Amino acid sequence: MKLSQREKILLSVLGMFALLWLFYSFVFTPQYTALQESKVELEELQKKVEDIELYNDPNGVIQKRYQDNEKTIAAATAKYFPEILQERQIRILDQMLVASTLKGNVLSFSEIAPLLILEKGNEEEKSKKTGKDTKPFVLQELVKQMDQDRVQDEKKPEFTGSGVVETLQTQVEFTGTYSQFTSFIKAVESYPKKILISNIFVANGRAANTNEPIAAGEITGMITLQFYGIPKMHPDQDQDYTTWDIYDVYGRANPYLP
Repeated sequence: MKLSQREKILLSVLGMFALLWLFYSFVFTPQYTALQESKVELEELQKKVEDIELYNDPNGVIQKRYQDNEKTIAAATAKYFPEILQERQIRILDQMLVASTLKGNVLSFSEIAPLLILEKGNEEEKSKKTGKDTKPFVLQELVKQMDQDRVQDEKKPEFTGSGVVETLQTQVEFTGTYSQFTSFIKAVESYPKKILISNIFVANGRAANTNEPIAAGEITGMITLQFYGIPKMHPDQDQDYTTWDIYDVYGRANPYLP
């Protein structure tokens, strides 16, 4: 069969289109798809490199934000104990009693217990429902006369988020003069870590748990203190509190001697 010149041209054109289609389908398209995938992968890797460089940059936004948050958390927990160590609390109270020359006849400690951290809104809602004040302390009129401003400053710490803190309640039965008592209260207030006074009972005449009369001009009573332990971000924070040589003698050698 002899083809005309026109048919030869048409077959040539058709063959070229067939070759182009084969090239496009089996060569160009797979390579183009692979190229696009490589491009996307390259962009992702570049983004990761940028993130790593940004994270490792000491002057970067992420580091600055981390440092700011770290400072905020450290400042918020600075006034609280890193943990509750009963030996430490005994030493702290003994130092305060010695400094104020107030006689601490009885020291009793509650069990160290976890305290649930509530959202501020939940605590306020609970207070509204119960109709009760949620402040953890009741001050006697004697202490109010001594320092009216302390009532506004000493409120229950408000925590947000979820978690637990340690709490320890301590009762101290005391006997001494009014000035010794106020000196002890001031020592509690001025202590670098927050110690909350949850209850104070003051009387005169006879000691609370004995029939022995007290000297003229002296008062006796019971004061309840609360310590809170909040975990710190870094182990070296409050290291002077957590590391302690228990073989040293602090305060009285025998706390049971008069």
